[in-house]
Amino acid sequence: MERSVSIAMLITFIVAVNGAFATNNRLNYNKVVELIREENIKKYTPMIPLLIRDIDNEDEYVRIQASMYLGRSCHSGALYTLARHLNNDQSAEVRYQCAISLAIIRSQAAIPALIKALNDPSEKVSLESAVALSILGEEEHCLPILSNALNDSNRNVRMKALEGLKYVGSLEAISFIEIALDDVDPYVRVYAAILLTELGHSMLVLPILEESLSSSDK
Repeated sequence: MERSVSIAMLITFIVAVNGAFATNNRLNYNKVVELIREENIKKYTPMIPLLIRDIDNEDEYVRIQASMYLGRSCHSGALYTLARHLNNDQSAEVRYQCAISLAIIRSQAAIPALIKALNDPSEKVSLESAVALSILGEEEHCLPILSNALNDSNRNVRMKALEGLKYVGSLEAISFIEIALDDVDPYVRVYAAILLTELGHSMLVLPILEESLSSSDK
């Protein structure tokens, strides 16, 4: 098991290094994303009034679906409604989806509501709001939440925190990702290695890979 994980780390490292230098591919990817956003705005704009109506529905499932599609619309007109439900909806699942949707829309206007949601009673909502803030470039408030989440017993929570730290991308954030190279879970270590490589810090990963491969041969 350990050897297979070590080999996987080496393979993912190589793939990540190759991808880190594919500047043209990254630029093309950004263009594709922008085109998708433009198409979504055209596609969902006529539905905005109906979705805003449905997000106030008493049925939780309807509200979750409405908040999801409002995010997919990438429409700034959905911001106020999503922010209101992020901070006030009785359902943690709805609040969670609102945080995801606000991250998709990527408007600085969502920052105040997302900062408020960091104190949400649901850790799931709080963490997703921190990731959304990291995507929006707000480091001050989200970094403590993301760094603390690295101590969570749930592997998925730790990996979600690493995702947010990657978006922050500051030296402090990178130092927390580096710590995750020593995580007890090999999959978290692999993910941390990939993220560091994507951020241009592959030299931090090489010693860990060498040690891992060496120990797996013993």
